[in-house]
Amino acid sequence: MPHYTAFFALIIISTAVLLTVFIRKKDKKLVVLLFFIIGMAYVLEYVVFVLFESYDYDPDFMTNEYFDNLFGSLTSQAFAFPIMAMVVAAYQLKFRYILFISAIFMGIEELFLHWDIYTHHWWKTIYTGVLMTIGFSISKIWYVWLTERYMTFVHYATFFLGMLAITSTIMFMLLAYFHNNWFYTGWFASATHDSVNATMIYVCIVTILLVWSVAKEFFVGAGMIIAGLRIVDILLIHYGVLLVSITTSLVLFTLLQAGAFILSVMLQNFIMKNCYGTSKKDVAFPAKNY
Repeated sequence: MPHYTAFFALIIISTAVLLTVFIRKKDKKLVVLLFFIIGMAYVLEYVVFVLFESYDYDPDFMTNEYFDNLFGSLTSQAFAFPIMAMVVAAYQLKFRYILFISAIFMGIEELFLHWDIYTHHWWKTIYTGVLMTIGFSISKIWYVWLTERYMTFVHYATFFLGMLAITSTIMFMLLAYFHNNWFYTGWFASATHDSVNATMIYVCIVTILLVWSVAKEFFVGAGMIIAGLRIVDILLIHYGVLLVSITTSLVLFTLLQAGAFILSVMLQNFIMKNCYGTSKKDVAFPAKNY
């Protein structure tokens, strides 16, 4: 059996669960929650998987070894875990069920280890169980918080992590498919690993700036931010940190970041309308320092 079969099976099962819950619940807050959880999972995976090289996936689906590894990671962090966390929240499952689902994930991890399509370095399966339990519990609580007003921290965190999930996925797909830009920092021996790490940092900074400009309705500032990023890109190219393989890369970056700004506006409006019942900040957060 090809290695990637197990990973695609996980994606198909997770997607089927996702559609079933959406159809039955018809609650758009679950969409907001899902993006938040994916963003949260990406941040954790960046620390554990990218920075500290805790484990390796081997779906044997992509020719580039590290992108193949990353694809395996995304199977878990963009599909399996976030979707089950959404299920826990949607049905407000009791703690004993959270423990049971975490145990299932631990069993899947042990099965992947047995099939030699997944390898631990310093990681242990029990760590997965503990983090899954914490993540499911956060998801359950966060879903309740999304229905309440006056919680600006919840809004900022939801908005940023949701947008990070979108921008990170787009950038990594473009990087894996087009290979049109690479970062070289020398932090990791693998050029792809090095570039993925720097790309995540770059995307995180861009997302913070764009989310801030949208949250503050400083739309002129968004244009200034995008223009300033082009200056940063030129400096990175000059010092050999950023290598672009096509002359239109900087134009592409500008278009992508302009698109990300538009998506940020759309996401904030979606969150405000479906979680707070209004698109107006002064109604959603009255007498608050937004």
